[in-house]
Amino acid sequence: MEKSKGEETKQRMLDKTAELLRTQGYHGTGLKQILEESHTPRGSLYFHFPGGKEQLAAQAVADSGARMQLLLRDIAASAGSPGEAIDAMFEEMGRQLQQSGWTEGCPIATLALEMCPYSEEIQEMCAETFRGWEFVLAELLERSGLDHEKAEDTATFMLSVFEGAMLLARTHESLQPLENARTMLRLMVANVGRNDVHIAAAE
Repeated sequence: MEKSKGEETKQRMLDKTAELLRTQGYHGTGLKQILEESHTPRGSLYFHFPGGKEQLAAQAVADSGARMQLLLRDIAASAGSPGEAIDAMFEEMGRQLQQSGWTEGCPIATLALEMCPYSEEIQEMCAETFRGWEFVLAELLERSGLDHEKAEDTATFMLSVFEGAMLLARTHESLQPLENARTMLRLMVANVGRNDVHIAAAE
């Protein structure tokens, strides 16, 4: 089904906003730049996003986060084990990071770090996005034999390691942090399943 002209315009704005937020952050990205680079008239901005820049940023997070979740689902569906899924996830995101010239890390991390303390709308959208990614990882781990609680805790740990490794890789302009984290995470996930290691939140 083809998108209407209005839907195409809205998607262009979301795509460009997500790209700019990922590389420049919220305060480094102006509405004028978004409109110019997405070839969008100003009137369309407030028609589709009456809440202005904050609403546009939150919806750009939701949109790019949903795409990442689909990627994770595809990886999980094609992987024969959690270890294979970890390999594929780290390799794909490392490839994207390197090809971008080390400017594009996690689709939402830059915005989350900058704006979560100051915008409830953006904070809620970032939190919902991360929860969605954790859900996909937890499903994968449950299919491999972990019980529900262990799978959820381990998924949170996996995502935390991944986000930290992406930050270090971008900072050092090197894939080595991703490779180190991937290797250790594979070992940890294997041990959770085999040795009854349980990663749990502190009570």
